[in-house]
Amino acid sequence: MFDLLWLNGYSTELLPVTQRKELLKELIPGLDNILYCEHIAESGVELFKEVTKLNIEGIIAKKADSRYYENTRSQSWLKIKTEHTIDAVICGYTEPRGSRKYFGALILGVFNAGKLTYIGHTGTGFNFSIQQKIFSILKKHSAAKSPFTNPLKPNAPVTWLKPRLVCEVKFSQLTKDGILRHPVFLRMRDDKEAEEVTFVSQFPGITNKIKHG
Repeated sequence: MFDLLWLNGYSTELLPVTQRKELLKELIPGLDNILYCEHIAESGVELFKEVTKLNIEGIIAKKADSRYYENTRSQSWLKIKTEHTIDAVICGYTEPRGSRKYFGALILGVFNAGKLTYIGHTGTGFNFSIQQKIFSILKKHSAAKSPFTNPLKPNAPVTWLKPRLVCEVKFSQLTKDGILRHPVFLRMRDDKEAEEVTFVSQFPGITNKIKHG
């Protein structure tokens, strides 16, 4: 538990968050199965760096003297997400839906122990002109079958590609199964060969947890 808004029938919303947490801390020992959420009062930059290294989604930063505002966003409380980038092999693309014209999403992979591993798909990060330019490149590398070792079950019809093209994406987190959360296309990587895009080079120490796609 990280905040206390009522105590003995009275609102505590006008109290500073530090004072509310002190009151909460006094109550927690008498409550079963409830843990008090500790906070770090200083060294926010160092904490954020450590959170990023641990592949955690982010931190919540609060001004020490801030009160609680119900149903209102405030600059006194900020959710600061970590963002990571990775190079990925473009292994295919899905058919467009709605207002999309050229493709829906790019299917992404990386090499793991010499085999292509699926890491997710991204349908964001490109406007109409960028999408048009990317599509003109993609259609030159069409393939008859999936480049992944194991079958993949996409949620839309897919045009598979020869694993030659590389792009850079940003994402918020890597799941325990090796799937990117909230991946966003950044740019094509014409300067990089697909074979260079490996888990071991970008996520050292965790490749043994990832299944081949």
